[in-house]
Amino acid sequence: MATSETTQLYSEPMEENLSIPVKLIQYVKNTQEMVVIDRLKTDLPVIDEYLTQQQPQSFLCLPILHQGNLIGILYLQNRSTSGVFTSEAIAFSFSTSFAPKLPFLWKMLDCISKSPTILKTWKQK
Repeated sequence: MATSETTQLYSEPMEENLSIPVKLIQYVKNTQEMVVIDRLKTDLPVIDEYLTQQQPQSFLCLPILHQGNLIGILYLQNRSTSGVFTSEAIAFSFSTSFAPKLPFLWKMLDCISKSPTILKTWKQK
């Protein structure tokens, strides 16, 4: 779980990785569109072994764009509650909690891009 004190970032190859939703991330990478799904109900080609095993009740996958270029993808899931990622909740979250942390996130993304195969652990102060 990410908290304001500790955030762990992992950078590893995606292909055949069973610890992340590869099909979903690839779909968002290719379309650069946000995906929100409840109870795995979708016609999109994004359900893979990870999602089938984890069975999240609600998840969000969001492209992070800077000047029109994809610089990252954010994946959030909730295993216990569906309907968590509504457009109102997403807008509220970005305006109240995400936006103030943008300098920290830019620094993380910069470090990851410089050493993409190293596990990074950040402690935010």
